[in-house]
Formats: sequence, C-alpha cells, structure tokens
Amino acid sequence: MMKFLCKVWLSSVLVISSGIALFAAGEELEASALLREALEASSKASFTAETMVRYYSATTRKCTFYRNYTNDGILLRLDIEKGLFRDEYYLNKPSGQFGVAKGYVGRMAEIPLLWTLELTHYAISPEEFETATYILETDHYYNGRNCYKLTMQFSKQRSLISPEEFPAPELYTQFRKAMRDKAVSRRIFIIDRDKLVIYSRKHYNSAGKEIFAVELGNVKFSLPNSEFFELPASESFFVPWPENFYNKLNELQEKQAGHWWESIKQFLRRLSVADILFHSVFSYILAILGIALLIGIFIFKFFRKRCQGKE
Repeated sequence: MMKFLCKVWLSSVLVISSGIALFAAGEELEASALLREALEASSKASFTAETMVRYYSATTRKCTFYRNYTNDGILLRLDIEKGLFRDEYYLNKPSGQFGVAKGYVGRMAEIPLLWTLELTHYAISPEEFETATYILETDHYYNGRNCYKLTMQFSKQRSLISPEEFPAPELYTQFRKAMRDKAVSRRIFIIDRDKLVIYSRKHYNSAGKEIFAVELGNVKFSLPNSEFFELPASESFFVPWPENFYNKLNELQEKQAGHWWESIKQFLRRLSVADILFHSVFSYILAILGIALLIGIFIFKFFRKRCQGKE
C-alpha cells in the first residue's frame, strides 16, 4: 500500500512539475513573441512624442520628436527647445539629413541625437531571444496609458579570454570590470497594449547600473501634414556632425554681424559726407546772403545821404 501511495505521490509531483514547466515555457514564448511584435510595430509607427536628448557639450534638452513612416521611407523631425540657436530642428528625409537654424539649412552626414530615439526598436539577435528569460507584467501604466512591462534577463556570460593572455593580473581585472560594466544583463521595455509601440527601453549591467535609456513621453498617434517635413530653404552648406553645424552657424553669425557693422559704418560715412556737403553749401549761401545784405546797406545809406543833401 505504501509503495502504491509513493508511486501516486511521485506521479503527481511529476505531473505538477511538468505543468508548471509547460506554463513557464508558454509564458516565455508569449513574452518573446510579444517583444518581436513590438519591435516590428515600433519600426513602422507614426507618432509625435516629447523626450529629452543629449545635446551639445553633454547637456540635455527637452525636444519634440515627430516620426512618420511612409512607403518612401521614414520621415523624422526633432525640434529643440531652448537650443543654441533660434528655431533649431533636425530632419531626416529620403533625400538626406539636415540641420535647420536661423534660416540656414545644413546637410549633415550623421545626426546622433536624432537617431538615438530610433533605438527603442533596435534589433535583438536571435541568439539573445533564445537564451534570455522573460518576466511579463500586463497591468503596467505609463503616462496614463495601459502598457506591458517586459523584462528580458540574461545569464552571466563567461569571458572567452583567459587571464594568461594578459601580461599582468591587474590588466585582466581591469578588462573584466570594463566588460562587466558595458555588457547588458537586463533589458526593460514599456510597450503600449493597444499599439504595441515601445515607449521606453532601458539596459542594465550585471551590477544593476543603467547603461542605456530611451524614453518617449506624451505620445500622440497623429502628425502634421507632409509640409511639416519640408525644408524651409535650399541647403546652405555641408557638415559631417552636429558640432560642425554649430561651428558653421557661429561663423555665419559672426560674418553677418560683421556685415551689419560694415553697413552701419558705411551709412555713417555717407551721413558724414552728406553733413559736410550740407554745411559747405549752407556756408556758401550764408556768404552770398551776407554780401547781398552789405551791398543793400551800402546802397541804402548812399541814397539816404543824397536825399538829405537836396533838402
């Protein structure tokens, strides 16, 4: 009897364990499939969002990000609030990438602050999808919207480089620390339940330190018309990076200031010449009037004496 009960107990444990394992595997597959769908949906989404970007000289600025997915390509626009220049924004179009400020348009080779916001849906390798474990929360809220919170966890990876390959143990320790600090151990995604668009993506290392983050706030799935992505003027110059764009704008601003100062000086010079001419002509007129007045006085006195002699 006891043997029979033991067999029943073992069978029950195996069945329950198998059920739990199958349930967990099902959750893993569900989370993995959801993340794949979210990456795809985000790459084809069109929306407007508010965000913060790493700006010039390592500062951050509040921005408005516009994304329009079309059959001809992706249209991107990033408006900078309180930037270095008036009306500063950046565009990506099928014809190229551009920076716009103070009425100037500069074609640019790369605009990292614009493309950083596209990293919400940066591709994940098939190997990572297969080896990761997942935690899926279905009742998460983000900026007032119903969302999923999906955590993608990775096990610790062994280094393929042995200590013997380093000339000193201290160098190997430094190398391991640098790799540990940079290697992604956990990714957390915030995904809209209806649109499956990724609003937030954060990476953490094995020590739990955040090493990467992109967040989109106040997302609206409506966009301005296509003219909003048009250039306001023809391109003025070409630069490789945003830093070169700022330098070029400063250079043009200084030239413009110099041009205005030259114009002012020319105007003052003309004014000075005109003033001299005016005073010269006025002096001649006064001289002529003075001579005429003297002649008139002389004639008046002459005729007055003659009249007095006749009396």
